[in-house]
Amino acid sequence: MGFKKKSKQACLLGIVCILALFGCGKEKKTDEAGGSVMLVNRCFTEEGIVQQNNSRTGKVDYFDYKTKSYRPLCGAPSCPHNSEECFAFYLRKHTDIIGRLGERWYYQKDKPDGSRVFCSSSLDGQDEKEIGEFSHGKAFGAALFFDHFLMTATVDWFINEETGEVDENGKCGIYRYDLESGEEELLVPERESLWDAYCVYGCYENRLVYLEQTDEEGMEYGLRIKDLGTGDVTKPLGDLLFWPVSPYAMEGSTLVCNAKEGESRKVIELDVESGEWKEIPKEQEGGVAEIFWTKDLKLLEFREDVDGKSIRKVWQYGENGDAVLVRETEGYPWFRPLGIADDLLVGQYGEEQVSRDDGFELGTIPVEDYLAGKNNFTLLKY
Repeated sequence: MGFKKKSKQACLLGIVCILALFGCGKEKKTDEAGGSVMLVNRCFTEEGIVQQNNSRTGKVDYFDYKTKSYRPLCGAPSCPHNSEECFAFYLRKHTDIIGRLGERWYYQKDKPDGSRVFCSSSLDGQDEKEIGEFSHGKAFGAALFFDHFLMTATVDWFINEETGEVDENGKCGIYRYDLESGEEELLVPERESLWDAYCVYGCYENRLVYLEQTDEEGMEYGLRIKDLGTGDVTKPLGDLLFWPVSPYAMEGSTLVCNAKEGESRKVIELDVESGEWKEIPKEQEGGVAEIFWTKDLKLLEFREDVDGKSIRKVWQYGENGDAVLVRETEGYPWFRPLGIADDLLVGQYGEEQVSRDDGFELGTIPVEDYLAGKNNFTLLKY
């Protein structure tokens, strides 16, 4: 079962494929700019992947799908990239949210007075413009950049005025922020929670897809779809339970995600537009699935312990739902697909055991080699 190559330069995104963001509850602009998605510490654009937290380089780095180049996210001529004068070095220390719209980067940063504002810059990190205040912190899930908006789940921590310590509970909501006017709009009511109460998955046309906490003690969530035009909220997957940091993929109106029913783990495919869903047959028992799911390449990876060894198996699914085992590996190197540039698979890569999200870097491998079970990965360096 091979890989059907697309004519587009790059296919977004392994961990979260969101290709239909635009017009989420607002009138669509005629000069609409390409959107982007930030998830964990990476930003996925139509042109490449931003590595926001690279512990090895100490900078924000960028992989360009078209040129296959990897470099600091700074285009200033003669910049040595070793101080806060460098855009890539500065962002590594001072921003938690970054996205691209058209020919500009948009990012939240802390000001010396302690306030948080959103700014934008040209793609080379120059021509910075302050948009306005956005004081909220980013919660679980995706930060969506589309049209001229940011949409994300937020968390604001309470601080004890006497001790200065941060309270265990935070105030959580889902906001839409206008990146032109600096105005914010609360889309889902705020609530207090020990854990983040919401997690944004994506948005298709007028439908916001998100998780809402249903059991704080058990850290369990239910899936919701809100029509941003009417305000109606539906629960298409009923009482199925979710965990907000489980892998998922969303491309167009198709959402593929991990869910739980009792003690049974499931992988669900949901049509966000119609509300219809089905369970994807699993070829092996296992816990949470790693998901890479696009029109042309559908992969699920499961891990199982065999005689004290951690074995990872990758299954490729065809159009008829049949699955074929394409990889079976043990230990390291560890690779998690994130995107495709022509015939090159780009992913989270680690050659040894490190922190899962902060330590792994980016690597590449030809798609056909990956599906053939080969390990000829290339660590991206500059």
